Order: sequence, then structure tokens, then C-alpha cells
Amino acid sequence: MDYIQSFLNSINDYNTFGYLIALIVALAETAIGIGLLIPGSTILLFMGGMAAEGYFNLFYLIIFAIAGAVLGDNFNYFIGEKYGTKIFEKGFWFVKPAHFKKGQKFFDEHGSMSVFIGRFIPSIKEIAPLIAGTFKMKRSSFMLWNFLGAIGWGISWTLPGYFFSQSIDVAKIWLTRTGFFLAIIFVIFVIFYIIKTVAANRGESFLDLLISFLKSTRQAIVDNPNIKKYVAKHKKFFSFLKRRFDKNNFYGLPLTLLTIALIYALGMFGGIVEDVINSDSIVTADIRLENLIAVFRSATLTKFFFWITLLGKWETITIFTVSTITILWIKNKRNYITPLLLSIIGSEIFTSLGKIILHRSRPDTALYIENTFSFPSGHATIAMSFYGFLTYLLIRNFSKWKRKTNIFFSGFAIIILIGFSRLYLGVHYLSDVLGGYLSGAIWLIIAISLSEYFMSKKPEINYTKPVFKEKVITSIIVISALIGYIIIGFNYSIPLGDN
Repeated sequence: MDYIQSFLNSINDYNTFGYLIALIVALAETAIGIGLLIPGSTILLFMGGMAAEGYFNLFYLIIFAIAGAVLGDNFNYFIGEKYGTKIFEKGFWFVKPAHFKKGQKFFDEHGSMSVFIGRFIPSIKEIAPLIAGTFKMKRSSFMLWNFLGAIGWGISWTLPGYFFSQSIDVAKIWLTRTGFFLAIIFVIFVIFYIIKTVAANRGESFLDLLISFLKSTRQAIVDNPNIKKYVAKHKKFFSFLKRRFDKNNFYGLPLTLLTIALIYALGMFGGIVEDVINSDSIVTADIRLENLIAVFRSATLTKFFFWITLLGKWETITIFTVSTITILWIKNKRNYITPLLLSIIGSEIFTSLGKIILHRSRPDTALYIENTFSFPSGHATIAMSFYGFLTYLLIRNFSKWKRKTNIFFSGFAIIILIGFSRLYLGVHYLSDVLGGYLSGAIWLIIAISLSEYFMSKKPEINYTKPVFKEKVITSIIVISALIGYIIIGFNYSIPLGDN
């Protein structure tokens, strides 16, 4: 009785008008024709937030929302019972017959539960009760599913607003510099995921379209009479170009593209070295970025990026390299072993020479002491040369586009994270990491070129061992490598500062 009295007392309160609004918008959103115009769900979400601030009683708000939804559905049921056939044929206001056909199809698929399920689907929730009335659905059955649907709908739109509003105070406490940094990472991750998904689902068809367009353009140019005359005058030159773009010959298109990529990487690397030596604007940007990142450090993120940076430590790389070579040997893919070792050893020699020649000091913001010079970053170099080659290796040996895309983006993410971990821990400047990437890319391109050359000269030997046995052995090797990485992580400690 006290509970009922409390409810009656609230009717006399100033916020009674708000509860009536909740009832009206819930009723109006369901009403045929009007529901497509009234954003009742959004209003209830907002009112749930107001309840968290004390403007409404949450329980009463939900009760009025449920009552409005039930009344609206019953109104539609009554309309369907009386005028449903005529409305189905001619439509009602701007609700066209196509809307009713959509609702009827949904009703046929789900039966009586359509009243419950349809309550949560826009454009169906207005039509489902009308169809139920038109087809003379049993009133008791309709009321049961209608009431359950109204309860679920009322709660699902008021509670999120209520909890979101309450969480704002919590967010104010947790929204520190670390939280802001995590938010940035989350946004980047979402963008990265969207790009990956689009590339996986649409990339192949887009690539086919692009290739088709380029072929058509090429054919149009070749068929041009003036072009034909020019080609006839310079047969040797165009014969040379044709051989360079022959995709079926390693010395053709593959070598041409790899050479262009190598020259570009060398040019970029030389440009960064020049900027570092001359203390150009890139050095100023390095210092500013390091100071900015240092502001966002926290113990949790430091621990996370410490585990990421371990992926580039020589101990981890040694374990992963031995494991990779073992798997390649077992699978009779031995053409890749020499290029892999060349990529790793060549990039490490290149990096060591760069450190010795340039003698660049580490940043002052470093969380721990590294005993080698700063430029280029050895971690970024090995990330590109080793993990880049693994990515190439996996892409080369899978046929499905989606799998190739997922492998590419996974490898790309690992390489970027390793490089960024060096910035976050303060042991490298941005130009060190970029220089490391380019240094690794140079040797990665050389290694890929060598792999493709071997493949053109000596195709892989067909593997004859049982597939199941191969999978078991491969799994054991991979798991052992990961366990080794974890053991290194738990036994490797760095002296952290006070950040």
C-alpha cells in the first residue's frame, strides 16, 4: 500500500507532465502513419538520462513507456481488425502498400512472435499489430506477445540513457591523459578495421575493375594510328619496355616493380639520413613528438608497449626465426629460407653501420637506457625485414583474397605497433623509426626479389607427408615459439622511471 501511495503522490508532483510525455511518445511512435515521424525511442533515451539526474523516477518512467507502447499497439490492432483489408489495398497516408507487404512477409515467417520481435524493428513495429488485427489473430495471444514486447522495448530505450548519464561522472574521473590516449588509439583501430573490412570484401572486385580499366586504356592507346607509327619507328625501345612489363617472366614486371620499390626506399632512406645529419626540421619534429608522447605515459600502457617491443628483441626474433625455418624445412618450402636469413642479417648489418656512422644519441625522455646509438631503430628495421617477410610468405602461399587481406593487415599492424612502442617508451625518435622501416624495407625487397627468382628457376617440391601430421608438428612449433616469447617477457625486466 505504501508503494501505491508513493506512486499516487508522484502524480501530483511537477514532473507528472514528463511521465505523460513518455506515455504519449511511446503511443504515437507505434501509431500507424505517425510512428514513422515521431522519434519516440530517442525521446525515451533522453528521458532515461534525465532520470539519472533526478528529474524522473526511473521505475515510473518505464511503466508509462510500457503503457504507451501497449496502448499504441492495441490501437493498431483495432484499426487492422476494422479497416485492415482496405488499408492493405490502398495504403494509409504516406504508408504505402509495399510497407504492408514487408510486414506481412515478416509476420508469415515468425507467426505470433512477430508482435514481439517486430516491436524492436523500425517500420515493422507499426505494421505488425495492424497485420495481427487484419488476420484476426487471437486477442489473448496478441496481448501476451504485445505486453512482453512493450516491456522489452521500454526497458531497452530508457535504461541505456539512464546508465549512460550515470557513467558521465565516472568518465570525468577516468578521462585522464591516459584515457584520452586510449580513445585516440581506439579511433585509429576502428578506422583501421573499417579499411581492412572494405579491402577484404570489396578490394578484389575493385582491383579487377582497375585492371580491366587499365587494359582497356592500354588497348585504346595501342590501337591509335599515330601511336602505331611512333612504335614502328622505335621498335627496340618498345620491345625493351614490353619485356620489362612481362608478368610471366621474373625479369619482366616482377623485377621492374621490385627495382622501382628498392630505388624509392633507398631515396627515402637517404633523405632521412640527410635530415638527421643536417639537423633539419625533422629533428625539431622528433623532439616535440617525444615530449608530447611522454605526457601520455602510464604504468599500464608502458607494460603493454613493453610486451610489444619485445617482439623486436633479438632473443624473440631468434626463437621465431628458428621456428620459421623449421616449419619451412618440414613443408619443403626451402626456397624461402635463404631470402629470410638474408633479409634479417642484411638489415641488421645495415642498421649497425648506420648507428656507428651517425652516432645519434637517444632521446632524453627514454624510460630506460639502451647502450647503442639511436639512428636507425633496430626494432623498426627487424619488424619490417622479419615480420614483413613472414607476411609476404603467408600471402604468397594462400589463394583466397580475404585471407590474404587479413594477413596483410595483421602483419602491417604488428610492424606499426613495434615501431610505435619505441616512440612510447622514449628510446627512439620518429625519424629513427622511419629510418628503420626504410632500412628494413630495402632488405625486404631484396629478399622478396631473391625468393621470386628462386621460384621462377626452381619450383617447390610437392609435399608428401600426411596433412594431419604436418599440422600437428606446425602447431607444436608455433606454440613453443609463443611460449618462448612469454618466458622471455617474464624474465626480462627494464628499469622504469617515475612516469
